[in-house]
Amino acid sequence: DTLVVAFRRDQKLVNAARAGRDIIMGAWVQACYEAQSEVALEPKWMMHASARLRAAFAARFDAFGDAYADAVGPEDVRRLIDEQPKSGLLGERDVWEEAHSEGELDAEDEARL
Repeated sequence: DTLVVAFRRDQKLVNAARAGRDIIMGAWVQACYEAQSEVALEPKWMMHASARLRAAFAARFDAFGDAYADAVGPEDVRRLIDEQPKSGLLGERDVWEEAHSEGELDAEDEARL
């Protein structure tokens, strides 16, 4: 099987995807270089995956690209927390705190939070 490493999107890349080729992001090459060894191929490194590779990934990764069998340590948890968007309840509370310095909730704000 042929793997294509892509550093930019162009017509050749589109043609390779249409031909069913597996296309890896150029960032994977950089990660391998920095690790001084081959980095495991995961969904996060893919620009396009063939049906066969998607099926193989489905057996090893959930819908978010997290591996079912990987151990997670404290640094991984910190990274995951840092990657979360600053929205939702915490983001709304921060906005509320900026607007209401006294710290009192009115009925509208209480319902929203």
